[in-house]
Amino acid sequence: MKDNHMEFDRENTDAIFCGAFFQSRPLAQNVTVEAYAFGLNERDSKIAPSANRKLLTPGFRVLKAPAAGSIDFQVEGIGQFGRSRASTTSSDTTNLDHLAFSGHASSGYRFGVAWAPRLVLQYDYASGDRSPNDKKNQRFDLLFGARRFELGPTGIYGAIARSNMSSPGVRFELSPHRKLDAFAAYRLVWLASSRDAWTTAGLRDPTGNSGSFVGQQAEARVRWHVLPKNLSLDVGGALLVRGDFAKTAPDAAKEPAAYVYSQLTGTI
Repeated sequence: MKDNHMEFDRENTDAIFCGAFFQSRPLAQNVTVEAYAFGLNERDSKIAPSANRKLLTPGFRVLKAPAAGSIDFQVEGIGQFGRSRASTTSSDTTNLDHLAFSGHASSGYRFGVAWAPRLVLQYDYASGDRSPNDKKNQRFDLLFGARRFELGPTGIYGAIARSNMSSPGVRFELSPHRKLDAFAAYRLVWLASSRDAWTTAGLRDPTGNSGSFVGQQAEARVRWHVLPKNLSLDVGGALLVRGDFAKTAPDAAKEPAAYVYSQLTGTI
């Protein structure tokens, strides 16, 4: 929509994204092994300024799905290398050597009792740029990935993304009825590199003097499957209590961030 007129989407041929994915169960019937690789090749264009990312992102994942009365787990490692620029501004023409890493580890247990409670311990890491002046970029790039799954709601909130972060957390899930499920989660969040940005907030202290502790995030959600597989209603919220970095970095605020939402999803 532009100037209140409908327009068709236009393909951006200056950004090419491709990938390959493999899945198998060579270890056990209930343990899945995955391997993948994504390639992104982009350049500046009139319709989409870019950081001229030319990145290869390979990764693997090993997981065991949750089941009543048993331990489940998930381990994932992702590498990323190539070239990129520090920003999308047209005046930035410096290509940086890009080498970054991200990882996830979690383990949970679903109790074999009514309401199917499940307790999960988890940890997420994504590297950050160690220095703004070394001609290198170590910040893990999301490419086009979603951040909702473990890192909190998005919308106008989206406080945490898988980039320059180190975050342990705990999560508790319930399913009191076949049409109703809920969870509550708590995380501590640090910057992986104190000299790099808290990317979703756009805050950065290149000196590192503001520390690295972003803060504490608590979130909860209740979901009602009104018509299973066709219509669901979500109600939830999140609270971010700011740590030292989020309070003292240049242009930072001091107040906590609170977010409440409701969402109706229909599927045909």
